[in-house]
Amino acid sequence: MKKIRIVKNVFMVVSMFIFSIVIPISAIAGDYPKRPITIIVPYSAGGSTDIQARMIAAHMKTKLGQPVNVINKPGGGGAIGMVAAKAARPDGYTIILTASGPVSVTPFRTNAGFDPLKDYEFMAQLSSNDFSLNVNSKSGITTFKEWAEIATKDPAKATYATPGAGLQIHLVMLELLEKMNLDLPHVPFNGASEAIGQLLGEHVFSAMVALPDSITQYEAGAINTLAVASDKRHPNVPNVPTIKEQGYDVVAGGWFAFMAPKGTPKPIIEKLNSSIAYALEQQDVIDRYKKLGLDINFTNPEALKTFVTNQCNKHSAIVKKFGL
Repeated sequence: MKKIRIVKNVFMVVSMFIFSIVIPISAIAGDYPKRPITIIVPYSAGGSTDIQARMIAAHMKTKLGQPVNVINKPGGGGAIGMVAAKAARPDGYTIILTASGPVSVTPFRTNAGFDPLKDYEFMAQLSSNDFSLNVNSKSGITTFKEWAEIATKDPAKATYATPGAGLQIHLVMLELLEKMNLDLPHVPFNGASEAIGQLLGEHVFSAMVALPDSITQYEAGAINTLAVASDKRHPNVPNVPTIKEQGYDVVAGGWFAFMAPKGTPKPIIEKLNSSIAYALEQQDVIDRYKKLGLDINFTNPEALKTFVTNQCNKHSAIVKKFGL
């Protein structure tokens, strides 16, 4: 009898322990959210990822009834922000709006401290964009051909900026330069806003960034956009040719997606996705996306997982090819 009591007591203790772990998660899923939510952006403020996060957050607040704050954690090709998201408690109060580079390139070129396919819950793809090659308008360069001639003549001075070393946009530039038989100095930054700022300050010769990060300065006449890395010209900049039109088959674009720490309950993911979808339906968001040259592309978690897996396979092979 004494042994039976001991077994029962052990069973009760273990059951209470499990109960104490499971119940809070289910309770959180039931009355979520009860406090502010944080969206991590793995880039510096002012870039297209940051702009999207703040637009979406404003409408998520309306839908969820709680403040949604955006914090920037740039560095390491997006790794700092990704690791911060991985380490957060999986309760739905910390999520990340990330992009193609941090997810499908960075972890394959360095020991980034996270596995994009195992350490997160997939939430929703948000949007996609084209990449653009730009120069300061003060340079007097107005065409891709002029840029190429100068870069060929004096490659040491033809520096190019990107939002970060080893990101997808960097791979696209490396692919272009390989086809052109050029080796130009790369100057990486912690986000597109920094890269564009350095271009405006005439500290770099050119910059490859996402079109939404360059379009405002292009429209203001401060920079000249020479080409976009897409299959066809973008409707926001119809006078800007594609890189393919210049004779180089380089086609690639970026994408943005929400992810959450591994173990975040499905009901919470669903509630967050519903608030994101709501935000994307608002006219001010639709208008801003159109103005920035961003294409809204909302998908469910299953579709995002398949897409990210394919992107990881593709970009890891390119990273290996260039020995990054």
